[in-house]
Amino acid sequence: VSVSTIYDKSANYSRAIPVQIMANNPKKGELHLCVQLNIQNFNNAIRLVEFIELYKLLGADYFTFYDSDVGPDVITVLEHYAAEGGLEILPWSSAYLQEQEFLHFGEHASQNDCIMRSVNHFTFASTVDIDEFMIPVEHENLIQLADHLSGNYSDYVFRNVFFFLGWEDDQKKHKILAAFKNRLITQKKIKRVEKVSMFLSRSKSLMRPEAIIEAGSHNVWEFVDGLWKSSDRTLDIPTELGTLHHYRKCLPSSPGCTSNPKIIDRSAQRYMEPLVRAIVTVCGRIFPNTPNCPLPPS
Repeated sequence: VSVSTIYDKSANYSRAIPVQIMANNPKKGELHLCVQLNIQNFNNAIRLVEFIELYKLLGADYFTFYDSDVGPDVITVLEHYAAEGGLEILPWSSAYLQEQEFLHFGEHASQNDCIMRSVNHFTFASTVDIDEFMIPVEHENLIQLADHLSGNYSDYVFRNVFFFLGWEDDQKKHKILAAFKNRLITQKKIKRVEKVSMFLSRSKSLMRPEAIIEAGSHNVWEFVDGLWKSSDRTLDIPTELGTLHHYRKCLPSSPGCTSNPKIIDRSAQRYMEPLVRAIVTVCGRIFPNTPNCPLPPS
């Protein structure tokens, strides 16, 4: 498909957009994870490796990263995974995606682009940020959790819980973490807010791509009419089965967030041993002279 002011059979429409016949898309996997890297000059290699390897344990088998402005160590990590397969890097230039022009540097556009790329290729797709992890409490991974929940839902929603970075790290000494000197954010941060966020407030979800017309940052905005009954479309996952772990600093609107009531939550630590083994292996391959991945700039 191409838009032009003139029609000429011999013309080369170099800006044509290919049409995809989605019904013919072959199955590629179960969970496609879509991530926009819009943190300016993000260059924390081990944070990225931790993110990818933990989500692999959680059931993700393909990743698409929208690269807007990242540092050389992160580019090295992404290119390593891309060369091995199972990861795609798409340029997403922040030079023209300014905040006043596109919400959060075109985040909405990249999210829906990735959902469309997932149709019929994957059972589920999810759009998350680098500091967000959908963690099941009882099940081994997200696919098992979705299978456990009865009903053919279009959207499985995980409620948000903040693990504020201002709270102290886990004081328990884990021998397997010693080499990383408390650099694994999902393993060192075990204190979270006691109160879980409201349903669809800062949440993230597993979405069935073929059921989605338009996705927002925290909830689906529009479903495909008639594909599933409206009462069956969105499931609010009980917090005893899983939550969205959100590791971040205090929000600008709530600078005193660390005064909120907090509880201990070690549910992410049950992945500690396989996660550490995977990170050691990957960092050793990518950065042989710095086997635990280089330190990010201070």
